[in-house]
Amino acid sequence: MAWTASNLYALVWDAQWPLPSSGANLWNGQTVAFFVAGNNEKGVQVANTADDAQYGIVAGSNVVHTGTRGLTTTPTGISTIVQNKGFYAELIVPWSDMGISAPASGQQYAFDVTVDYSNSTGTEVASTVWQGTSNNYLTTAGWGTIKLG
Repeated sequence: MAWTASNLYALVWDAQWPLPSSGANLWNGQTVAFFVAGNNEKGVQVANTADDAQYGIVAGSNVVHTGTRGLTTTPTGISTIVQNKGFYAELIVPWSDMGISAPASGQQYAFDVTVDYSNSTGTEVASTVWQGTSNNYLTTAGWGTIKLG
């Protein structure tokens, strides 16, 4: 995680190999999902406020899938880099896309990351999360907190 006055940056390394085929749904491929809530509110349904956002990235794709709840804007930067034995997923989101006008050191935001794992047929078989649960797309209850420093 990193930040500037303009953007929030996140990077995830996923070491599963070989990468599975993608299924019909976003979560049926090798997917990294980022969740952000600018008000750090916990235990509420996602999208109760304008600053809830979720972004999903499928391995090997530079296309972002925005959540059906929360913001539907496309972030400034998104990329995945497939390398031997895994892939990187990178996200760059303008604070303004999350309704945050002036981030400052010491401010806290709800945040979480989920990696969905699929088998060779593209069927989801497991999820790994940083703080929350596989229900991150529904509620902020288990999301972690990031503090700008």
